[in-house]
Amino acid sequence: MVQASGTIPATGMYAWLVGIGPYSPELARFMVYPDHELRSGTVISTILFDGCFLGNSRSRDFAAALGITDPKDPNQYAVRLERVDFVSLRGLCPSYGDLEEFLRDCDGVEQLLGHGWSLVFEPNG
Repeated sequence: MVQASGTIPATGMYAWLVGIGPYSPELARFMVYPDHELRSGTVISTILFDGCFLGNSRSRDFAAALGITDPKDPNQYAVRLERVDFVSLRGLCPSYGDLEEFLRDCDGVEQLLGHGWSLVFEPNG
């Protein structure tokens, strides 16, 4: 729907991060399936912030905290450690859901990127 001003209104989106990289035991707490017996170096994937930003404009704030200026531009979806604003990211802490899981995922961004993982912003909406 286009507003009278001719602009498209900002809509909510559901957003999360997808990560892929080499497994190591110190990263197990950030894995979707941490109890599997994985060999170090095995390339696996994980999801961070799943369910934290469901269909609302806070997903745009999430993108901004990750250094993404346009959440509709796939050219910006690769998350870079030097662009993440961790203060803003932690400030997005939801008032619902699992606080411990949210804070763990905030730490996961720094830890996974620091261990050579790739993290990709994944919007839906």
